[in-house]
Amino acid sequence: MKKKLDQYNGLLTPQQVATGMNLAEENARRLQRDAALLLQHGRRASATALAILSIEESGKLHILRRLAAAPNPTFAVQAWRLYRSHTAKNVQWSILNFVPPDGRAKLSDFRPMMQSDSELPHALDQIKQLALYTDCLGEANWTSPLQLDEALAEPLVVLADILSKHEREYTAREVELWIEHVGDDSIACEDLAVGGAALAKWYAAMQAEGLAPAGPNLMEQFTTIGLQLTPRDDQHRSAAV
Repeated sequence: MKKKLDQYNGLLTPQQVATGMNLAEENARRLQRDAALLLQHGRRASATALAILSIEESGKLHILRRLAAAPNPTFAVQAWRLYRSHTAKNVQWSILNFVPPDGRAKLSDFRPMMQSDSELPHALDQIKQLALYTDCLGEANWTSPLQLDEALAEPLVVLADILSKHEREYTAREVELWIEHVGDDSIACEDLAVGGAALAKWYAAMQAEGLAPAGPNLMEQFTTIGLQLTPRDDQHRSAAV
């Protein structure tokens, strides 16, 4: 038996990307439900850890979209590195920190969350470690999951619930539309005007093919006037992923 898993690092077809997205979403939901059950029974440290794992699974979605648009094997290897990085996958956990006090948020409000030097993903990874393991930190100070701040569990379980909700399966066609209209979303993140326009075109194409709800173009609104977001609003999740 091999000491390490034989991890794939190559290009993916739109269908393969859609399959990976659906599996990640399904597993994120499973982990969130397990976390909710643990929280219900007072097992807050374990609930915290599982909620964070659920958030990380949900975080694979945007990385898989990037993989879909990979122009060559070298780019794909870089994207797979992000896919297997805990901190690259948990970026969305800080989304509520950037929603304005009135609850109406635009794409530009989340620019700090997109920065590669943000410390927030590392903070959540540290919380996960503290929720799972004993350790000796600082000046020989012992830590234990039993000492973890109990107030952390509930908001993380709620956020995992928001991020893991999706009412339909992802399809190869919507991945193809993403490649056509958005492509490498790291470029879109660098130039929010370009990124916002691309997201609006993608969402309009999704609506035209019945892959997104009819009505207002939510991505266009998110870029321009903003969306009214609340912790339990599914639109919050739509904007996030």
